[in-house]
Amino acid sequence: MLRFFRERGNSWILKGLLGLVALTFISWGGFTLVQGPAAVGGKVVAWVNDTPISQQEYDGTYYRQVEALRRQLGAQFKDELIQQLGVRQQVLASLVSEKLQLQEAGRLGIRVSDAEVALRIQEVAAFQRGGRFDPAIYRQMLEANRLSPRQFEEAQRSDIITDRLRRYIGMAASVSEVEVREAYRLLNERIKVAALSVSPESFEKEAAAQASEKDLREHYEKDKEKFRIGPQRKAQWWYLSFEAVLPRVAFSDRDLKERHEQTRSRYALAEQVTLSQIFLKLPPDGKPEQAEAARKKLQGLRDQVRKGADFAALAKANSQDPSASKGGDMGTFKRGEMIPDLEKVVFALKKGEVSGPVRTAFGYHLVLVRERQDARQRPFEEARAEVEKELRQVKAKALARDELRKVRYAVEDKKPAPAIPGLGAGESGFFAQDSPPSALPERERMAEIVFRIGKKGDISSEAEGEKGWLFARLVDTRGARVPAFDEVAAEVRKSWLEGKTVQIARARAEGWLREIKEGKRTLESLAKVLKAKLITPEPFARPGVPQELNAGTEAVRSIFRLRKREAERVFAGRNVLLVQCLEPASLDMAKFSREKGSIREQLLQERQRLLFLRHLEGLRQAAKLRLESGFSL
Repeated sequence: MLRFFRERGNSWILKGLLGLVALTFISWGGFTLVQGPAAVGGKVVAWVNDTPISQQEYDGTYYRQVEALRRQLGAQFKDELIQQLGVRQQVLASLVSEKLQLQEAGRLGIRVSDAEVALRIQEVAAFQRGGRFDPAIYRQMLEANRLSPRQFEEAQRSDIITDRLRRYIGMAASVSEVEVREAYRLLNERIKVAALSVSPESFEKEAAAQASEKDLREHYEKDKEKFRIGPQRKAQWWYLSFEAVLPRVAFSDRDLKERHEQTRSRYALAEQVTLSQIFLKLPPDGKPEQAEAARKKLQGLRDQVRKGADFAALAKANSQDPSASKGGDMGTFKRGEMIPDLEKVVFALKKGEVSGPVRTAFGYHLVLVRERQDARQRPFEEARAEVEKELRQVKAKALARDELRKVRYAVEDKKPAPAIPGLGAGESGFFAQDSPPSALPERERMAEIVFRIGKKGDISSEAEGEKGWLFARLVDTRGARVPAFDEVAAEVRKSWLEGKTVQIARARAEGWLREIKEGKRTLESLAKVLKAKLITPEPFARPGVPQELNAGTEAVRSIFRLRKREAERVFAGRNVLLVQCLEPASLDMAKFSREKGSIREQLLQERQRLLFLRHLEGLRQAAKLRLESGFSL
């Protein structure tokens, strides 16, 4: 099926797609999870339990990771960074973690069909032309990233499987009432303080008087790389936004209907069920009699429901799932989003029916189908507004590209550019790729295009940005270098002063705090001496720290520990805060009953994430990893 899917379709000019198949890393316990291609045979470099990692797979993953770093760092990238960052070790760790997840998913019976993989790839906009999947673009994109279609398709399969594994493992997460109350406290506890912000800039004159030629040269020599100037370029640019051409986009009802027919899958409603459950946990090493007791209990609860008992009330009273507080509400699921053991049961039920006890790796489930939607294709009139919006955007992109191409042809032929409403054009000064001027439209994308141009005078092809099309002509270049001290003396002085003023500010604040604690000063009197504003905000909670305090996490933690009239020095960015507690932290529980549901949900999501990572760490600890002779990191 996937072979047929790859080989059928219309050809189209290749569009750039940087980062589509870039690796996504999630670190834990020294290992990194990556969604990458599966082993495809050939020489093996390592074994994860009984699963091989091939040389081809390792090399391909390594290449893509290095290229991703190269794109991200631009001129700052150096080959020695590969070793410093431990890229080879990261790649192996990522592949090991991927294999462990796929092994665990296989043990739990999680599978993904070819049809699901095909649908996922078909819906990637960058593989489409005019809203339809284009196999030619697909193959070109993969070739540019050194991936075969089979590798990429298996990567997508692994991605889907991992998502389902994460959701399944997360089902065992729970949040206690005590944890919800503690989270409520941290979110709603309020404190009232007075504060004085001591700014390093206040001591610039004092610091400047201490600046000597010797100090500045030592500062320069200590960290020359800090003053390195990266490669710079100057360019002319042209830009036409999609929005600028929207008024000139036109299409007929026939076009809309054809579009609907071409993209029918986007407007199809999938079969789905809305569920509630009563869940009884079973320990991994539980005895058969425990399992039987759980099964009998759920069977009894099922009998009560069939006699008219309220399922939600029984779930609240009996379920050991986090959804118990919501009457067992699990939400809505499509086919393929549940563990197979549950899916084959619930999708066989009608609306209002209750399953028998269903055994999974975590325990027993009793499931109620509250709502059911059969799969159907939405007719044109029902989907018309969405089709029209999509088609308008597609045609606007195409029109903007065609119009800008006319401008590029004129520039290449050294002729006057045609007058196009909304066309922007200009010339930049010299800039580095990582710091393009704010005047450039879509400046990061524009900088990327400028720094791809081969030589002075060359013109790029038109490239698609987030909101429009653009192209550029390279006017001039400057190479990267570390300038001599005299060239950057002003920058060196500024850098030295930044550090020195912070040093002075912190020392002065420490002295003033000592005087306040000894009763020799007050914040009010100090504010008058310094001619500074005393900050006296209304009582605030941790998530709502007043902006004028500019306090980070550690500073806020210190502030909320203060007792009444106690004073402390905390750091807020470059500034130093002298803070005195006027009213100690207190908590109003009036909103707890209203907010506890959303708090519980947020805690549950974080608990599910951590539970998944701990589960993977357990797999890693139990895994047998063997490197083949001849393979070295």
